[in-house]
This record gives sequence, structure tokens and C-alpha cells, in this order.
Amino acid sequence: MTCVVGIVENGKVYMGADSAAVSDSSCTIRKDPKLFRKGDMLMGFSGPYRLGQVLRFDLTPPDKPTDMDDYEYLCTLFIEELRNTLDDKGCMSEFNGMDDTGEANILIGWNGHLYRIDRDFQIGETVDRYDAIGSGEDLARGVLYMLHHKGHMGRSPPKTRMHFALSAAQYHSTAVREPFIYDEI
Repeated sequence: MTCVVGIVENGKVYMGADSAAVSDSSCTIRKDPKLFRKGDMLMGFSGPYRLGQVLRFDLTPPDKPTDMDDYEYLCTLFIEELRNTLDDKGCMSEFNGMDDTGEANILIGWNGHLYRIDRDFQIGETVDRYDAIGSGEDLARGVLYMLHHKGHMGRSPPKTRMHFALSAAQYHSTAVREPFIYDEI
């Protein structure tokens, strides 16, 4: 029910997202964005809009200790606060006996890196320097692969590449719709 894409380039993280909210066979274009800033992080989400609202308005990321690297911080202090906040706000479910966000995934742009949080709260960072989440993620990732690895389009601006990826996801998926929004951090 969405597509959020991210690209890392020259120490910046660029992200783009669609505006569709899909339920069964209906699609609504939402005004509230799937992509927003949270302090010095850029966050995008797929899945329930309630989860995105909790991320945007209720989550308070803890301070990062100076002796901890970013990845360790995300995997420990940050993810613990995220889980607690989602649980307090009723956005957690259980799958195979483990805490779960349902169908939700999160992309975070932070300190020049793009991280993915999957529904089981694992934190990942791809070696490809791009990623996508949501029902259109495979379509978008395929386009980003082609633009990144093949031909002259890999040299086009990140927003152009993200637009091609989101447009392909929209063209081939009933769950991705314009307007697309973009931001960078």
C-alpha cells in the first residue's frame, strides 16, 4: 500500500514517497505525508497510517551516546524506544510469538546512511546505497538498480531517479499514487 524510496549520494540521503492509502479495493490520496523529518532523521513508512502518525508525533528518539556508533545506537537504544512507543500507542501485533509491526516498514535517512527497519525490528543497510519499502518496493528497486548500475541515468540527480522509480511503481501497482513528495537530509 505504498512506495517509499531512498538514495545515498555524496554524504546526503534523498527520499521520496507516494500519497496513497489503500484498503481492499479502494484508494485514497492522503494529505498527511509518509515522509517527514524527526530531529536529524528523515523517516518514511509503509503500512498503517496510524503507525506513521505515532512515528511522527509520539516517538522521541533517545540521545546517542558519543561512544556508540550509529548502527549500534539504532539496533539498541533507538529500537527499544521505537518498540516501547509503538506498544504504548497500540501499534504492535504478534507474529510467530514475536513483536511485529504488521505490514509496516520504515526507512531512515541519518548521518549520510539509509537504514531499513523491517516488521520484526531488524535494522538493515544495503550495500547498494538505495532501498525501497512498501507494496511497490520491488518495482522501485528494479528501476533504481537499472539507473544506478546501467547507463547514463545513474548520473542523473537523485530526485529524477526516485521519480522514475516511484512512477514505475505507480504504473504497475494499484497501491501507489501521486503526488510524490521528496526530501533530503
